[in-house]
Amino acid sequence: MAVVPPTYGAAPPFVCGRVVKDKPFTLCSQPALYHVLWTKDGEQSLLCGVHYHEARNRWSFVAMHAYVDHLCSFPLAQFDVGAGRCRVENVLLADLDGGRQ
Repeated sequence: MAVVPPTYGAAPPFVCGRVVKDKPFTLCSQPALYHVLWTKDGEQSLLCGVHYHEARNRWSFVAMHAYVDHLCSFPLAQFDVGAGRCRVENVLLADLDGGRQ
């Protein structure tokens, strides 16, 4: 049994990276609702609601949190174990959203 599900870590931001078909290679691509850290060395992916439930029932993971503010998709994002979610240090949210706040 695989340690982690077939996901594609370089999936586009904001969508589920679960591989649903190998040939032709196809991602789920539904809106992402959860960010999953599969391993301590950084293997991760985004999942939709359906694949979130599949992951909870079939695989083990290091951490998982709701994908609500999309900070996880920023290059400087790091998982904060104490907070149980991703953070971007020393960056103002106004800088991240183009000043729309």
